[in-house]
Order: sequence, then C-alpha cells, then structure tokens
Amino acid sequence: MTDALNAYAVTATIKRAVLEAVIDQQAPGTHFTGAAGDAVLSASSLYLADLIRGRNRRRTWSHAQAHARLRNTTMRDVLARNWPAACTTL
Repeated sequence: MTDALNAYAVTATIKRAVLEAVIDQQAPGTHFTGAAGDAVLSASSLYLADLIRGRNRRRTWSHAQAHARLRNTTMRDVLARNWPAACTTL
C-alpha cells in the first residue's frame, strides 16, 4: 500500500497543466478555482459592516441592494443585520 501512487499526484499534474495554460494566455483579470472561488462568490454579507463603517453611502447602498435581491428580502433588513457589527470596534 505504501508504494501505491496517490490520486492527488495525478490530479495535481492535470491542474498544473491547466493553470499553466491560463498563465500562458495572459488573460486579463483574476481567475479563482476551487475553494478560493467559492469563498469569493459566496461571501458573507458581513463585509457590508465595513462599508457602513467607512461611510461610503453610495457603495453601501448598491451592495446592500444586491444582497437584498439575492436573498429576496429588503435592504432595510440587510442593513439592520449588519449595523451592530458596524458599530463594534475592531
């Protein structure tokens, strides 16, 4: 059993080849794969607390509106859930 090839050795080689092809193309922008992409695309709405704290009202408004649409709720509910975190000191 200890001499058996680990399955990750095969998939790592495939993944390396795919990522090198992307790098060679020098496509504009950033590409996320795996857990990094999942973390970015399913980020918690708690980052809105930072926007509220930063007093960037226009950006806070647009992001809260987008979160409300995704979750079929009102902007008021989204902001109310994040307001206590915005008032907490780091």
